[in-house]
Amino acid sequence: MNWIQQNKKLAPIFGVMIAGGLGLAGWLYVSWSGFSSAQDELASMSQKTTAMENSKVYPSADNVASFGQKIAEYRTKFHTLREVLLDPKLQQPVKPLSETEFQAKLKERSKAVDQKAREAGVLLPKSFALGFEEYSDTLPLSADAAAELSVHLDVMEKFVMTLINARVTSLDELKRTRLSVEKVKGPAPAPAPVSKKGAPAAPAAASEQVLDRYTIKATFTTDQGPLQAVMNSLSDPAKTPDFLAVRLMRVENERTEAPTREEIRVPPQVNVPSEEPVAPKTGEGAEPVSNVIVPPKPQPADARVIIGAENLKVFLEVDYIRFRPPPAENAAAPKR
Repeated sequence: MNWIQQNKKLAPIFGVMIAGGLGLAGWLYVSWSGFSSAQDELASMSQKTTAMENSKVYPSADNVASFGQKIAEYRTKFHTLREVLLDPKLQQPVKPLSETEFQAKLKERSKAVDQKAREAGVLLPKSFALGFEEYSDTLPLSADAAAELSVHLDVMEKFVMTLINARVTSLDELKRTRLSVEKVKGPAPAPAPVSKKGAPAAPAAASEQVLDRYTIKATFTTDQGPLQAVMNSLSDPAKTPDFLAVRLMRVENERTEAPTREEIRVPPQVNVPSEEPVAPKTGEGAEPVSNVIVPPKPQPADARVIIGAENLKVFLEVDYIRFRPPPAENAAAPKR
């Protein structure tokens, strides 16, 4: 008490500090207790969730019915999407065509594309036949092969016409994926797996294939503007109705080395004598003055383009996607 009476100014300050410290300690204790309880609750909930995810669903009648209903809904949505994708407006169907008719169609389309390229100033490879050069003098193996090749011929024609309409400089190379109906030499089939008892093992049930990918590889030379037009056309369903997806694009500058000093040197200026305006004649016998404004003569070049005028070498891989129809047993089965 004597110290408080002697230090009347410091005593209230120390009192406030002590009270604040006690209040802060109490608030920290309450906050830590709440955090600990929340952390324990989160750990308990995480353990319960992990146990539920790893545990097997009890095969009760309600669970079986719910699972079957979800599978039926998924199957219905899947078949609906497949019917939409197989619509002739989206995917061109395979129509009957003989071997000779396909060869005649190939020659006619190749000639038409070559004429369009000449008119647009686009250079094509020699003996160009839209990636089907081998069939220019050889017939397909069968009528079924000719029918499938006809569909791919239409797609290749649309792809090449996309490059021509964009007015690329040249189409240097064009390759396509061979079909299974074409003559392809491959390795001998692997022997069937054998079980421990010596009998052939039953093959595992493979998942149903719903689509096929056929890669188109093209190398062409162009400028930046036509390249943008090509990419925009390939991503526009109105211009490219078939399912084409760009999988890979590699762009290289046609010129890989920097320009030399001689190339970037500005040509010397040439002094052009300025023409003094002639005053019009007046009086009798003077020619009438024309009101036409004569444009000034262009001045000599004082700058030169160093970067940006080079062509681009573009390598493009595009996947042509075709969706498969349902198997015969699934197509014949009644829909739920």
